Amino acid sequence: MKMKKWLAPIMVLSMVCALFAGCSVNTADDTRPSITFDPNDGPLVPYEETLTVTQVRYLQPSTTYIRGESKNDNFIRDFYKEKLNIEMKTVWEAEYISYFTKLNLDIASNDLPDIFMVDGAQLQTLIENDQIEDLSQYYDYYASDLLRQNVEFNNGYLLQFPTVNGGLYGLPRFTSYAGETAFMWIRTDWMEKLNLEAPTTWAEFTHFIKTLKESGLCTNNSSGFSFLGVASESFDAITQMFGAYYDYFVDDGTGNLVYSGVTAEMKNALAAMQEMYKDGLIDSDWASKGSTEEEMIASGQYGIVFGRYFYPFLLKGSLLNDENADWGCFSVPSYDNSKQSAVMGTNYTNGYIVVRKGYEHPEALIKLMNLWCELNVQDGQYVDWLAEKTTGEYKSVNLINEYMFPYAMEGVGALIDNGKALEAILSSANPDEEVKKHPYVQTIYDKIKDPTVSDWVSGNGWWNKLVYTGSAKVLEGYIARGMQFNEFQGMLSEEAAFNKVSLDAMMVETYTNIIMGDSLDTFDEFVEDWYDMGGQEILDEANAWYAANQ
Repeated sequence: MKMKKWLAPIMVLSMVCALFAGCSVNTADDTRPSITFDPNDGPLVPYEETLTVTQVRYLQPSTTYIRGESKNDNFIRDFYKEKLNIEMKTVWEAEYISYFTKLNLDIASNDLPDIFMVDGAQLQTLIENDQIEDLSQYYDYYASDLLRQNVEFNNGYLLQFPTVNGGLYGLPRFTSYAGETAFMWIRTDWMEKLNLEAPTTWAEFTHFIKTLKESGLCTNNSSGFSFLGVASESFDAITQMFGAYYDYFVDDGTGNLVYSGVTAEMKNALAAMQEMYKDGLIDSDWASKGSTEEEMIASGQYGIVFGRYFYPFLLKGSLLNDENADWGCFSVPSYDNSKQSAVMGTNYTNGYIVVRKGYEHPEALIKLMNLWCELNVQDGQYVDWLAEKTTGEYKSVNLINEYMFPYAMEGVGALIDNGKALEAILSSANPDEEVKKHPYVQTIYDKIKDPTVSDWVSGNGWWNKLVYTGSAKVLEGYIARGMQFNEFQGMLSEEAAFNKVSLDAMMVETYTNIIMGDSLDTFDEFVEDWYDMGGQEILDEANAWYAANQ
């Protein structure tokens, strides 16, 4: 059924806010008083008296502990007590799937712990209701250099969303800079058999798939290319070859934002995908496949896949089913050799950590995150200590990072840093000696150093090696040439956010229909409807925010 311009937005308001954090926010007080800090206090100075900090957490049931320790009594808790004199008290725990729902009840009743993690919608609700502290002055005074390197990476991109009217209302729970960026994965054993090279242009890309399809190597009469529809990594990778970015606001070069989903570049990308579909380079049943991508990879249906940096974990199934199978990681191609497209960069955060309004020690959050960095970020003063623990008496522990406070995170540069360290180890004359210089990658090295051990045979060693020697190197190249991030990180008004829900649904429907054969004229009709049904107002609000934040 085709999407009509009269599509009604039937969605509860909370879902609208969750999608685009579209709740309106009260203006922050620009006359906030200046805080005087103790000159003897600092980023890692412990409290004279033990400070008990309450929090709520989501459960990771597969986390394990050595004999005699537990989630409430372990060596990491002892470490935080020793270094900061802070004890964390968990008020409640919930499975991840229900954590945010349960937290909504606490927000509604204003029964909040001292420190807690929220999603984007909850952050905006808390700001609107004046339920959380402005951390800007605390961050300026207490944040360590290592914490700043992570939080302010990429020109402070992650700080744009939690900053409102000059106030910083949450710190990003950062993760690897790779985020959801697409990488091109190719079955290199097939590539060599067909005498092909990894494609770097659109023409080479389509030629590669056509050759793969006609080779008979792929099972189930597959095209050999995994395409999972609009908003998938495969869709995103193709659109960015044409300079278009799904659901992104980008600067048009004049200081104004345009919505990439309604540009000529997106139309060109859709036309190209339509041609691929007609030529059988996209499987005709892509919209209704019952099996998962992992199952189809394992069964030998695909030889070229776009996926995130950790995709070797999914690719290993083909290796287990075919001992000759092998994969390599490559950059997403550009349209042609005249211009190398910037790949889509995505938010490298999975939440925001906030402090309840009125808590006496907002700086405790900053100190906890400072200590986390010292334990987990390259060059941190306690990284080697933790590495020795995790490769020694705690080697058998699963998900040891879940012990950390305030929450488990991952340094934004972890993938590249670990990749470089592993490359140095593997290329050295004596890897077992070289790894002693990089103890924080000891556990990775242990998985890959011996192809006869169970970690390698099970695929775990193979996929770890490919991530840290493949994804890491490609990501470094992406960063060097520049990545395209969504340049609107502000908040839409309630009405605009509500309208965006129906516009997004209409966009997906239109794109899907075009790929499967609808006239390209429907794209022009969609663009006209997009502006008429609230898109212009959305764009105006995005540009107002952009102008105020340059």
